[in-house]
Amino acid sequence: NPKYLILSSDNYYIIKFSLFCYLYIIILFTFVNMSITNRIQELIEEKNLSKSAFAKEIGIQRSSLAHFFSGRNKPSLEFFLKIKNKYPEIDLNWIISGKRTKHKAGKKQKNKQIDSVLILYKDGTYKKN
Repeated sequence: NPKYLILSSDNYYIIKFSLFCYLYIIILFTFVNMSITNRIQELIEEKNLSKSAFAKEIGIQRSSLAHFFSGRNKPSLEFFLKIKNKYPEIDLNWIISGKRTKHKAGKKQKNKQIDSVLILYKDGTYKKN
């Protein structure tokens, strides 16, 4: 005896809604990943590098970067840390989320003047200049 799946109108809408949610998540994930890809591309262009040169600069395989841009692989934490290590001025928050890190207004760094220098000798003594 074959078994039949009988869908009531309630089940139909639940399945339809579930498929909608699934597609929404896929589209959202693709959009977020594409945004990261676009920001990495923007960084590469800002540095006037080819993708190959960028991969070499941050210390990863060219194929790893190509796989990231093709969507085959997702970037790892190590990937982002290598970017930060090579380019400390880059805002990783912007690369990952698209949002710039906010700096508190009115909190300026003061130009500090050197008052004195300590010279430490191997015998444990020191001299203040």
